[in-house]
Amino acid sequence: MGKIRWCATALAVFVVCSGSAMGEESRVPSAAIAEIFRSGVGEWCYNQVGEITDTLKADYLDFAVAQAKLAQAKYGIPGAVMAAMAIHESGYGRTRLAILANNVLAFKYPSNVHWRFDRPKFDLWCQPDWDTPREYIHFGSKEAAFDYVAKVFASRPDLPYAAITKKYQDAVASGTEPKSAAKLWLREIVKKYTEGKDYVPLVEGYIENPLGMDSPHAEDTLWARIPFVPHRASR
Repeated sequence: MGKIRWCATALAVFVVCSGSAMGEESRVPSAAIAEIFRSGVGEWCYNQVGEITDTLKADYLDFAVAQAKLAQAKYGIPGAVMAAMAIHESGYGRTRLAILANNVLAFKYPSNVHWRFDRPKFDLWCQPDWDTPREYIHFGSKEAAFDYVAKVFASRPDLPYAAITKKYQDAVASGTEPKSAAKLWLREIVKKYTEGKDYVPLVEGYIENPLGMDSPHAEDTLWARIPFVPHRASR
């Protein structure tokens, strides 16, 4: 059997695709569907749904690495950091936001209409009352979500992210070691991205050990999987 991927998120039909042919599919167990659409509100709303197998982790890591390489080349953001953020935010693609809205970076619906690009809203019904608003972007694909957030980090003028990314790019261009500059980028981005106090060490943990192995090797890190590539802005 080929790699597993979520291929449909309609409420009435919820399937998992396997293999390369879109026709090859198997239905999600009813118990998993019941858990995904669980009623009520609480911290559990952000949790991963279902079993996170080694195969699922490896498949999602392949996706995150591929998208991070594209984002690094296209927008000049630190790819290793963004891949780790996508793993952490989406629980290897198994949070409700990732499954139902392809929103692997938990990005909320923008107030700036110019940055909505006609995308619909997704209401995370189970989100705790302290976390408002509960409206997120519903992306057509996980790839689109990754590209969108990278673009926001690099170029949205009405948020502080672009200035932070420009500072990172300038630092690397002037000779700062890319890994050090990327870690600083993460710490600066997080101040505006989330209120989670443990966010930085958690993301750094995924950078160093993205599959949660007992004894990871240097080549297993996201630093090694996504080598730094100097950004050349389009003219």
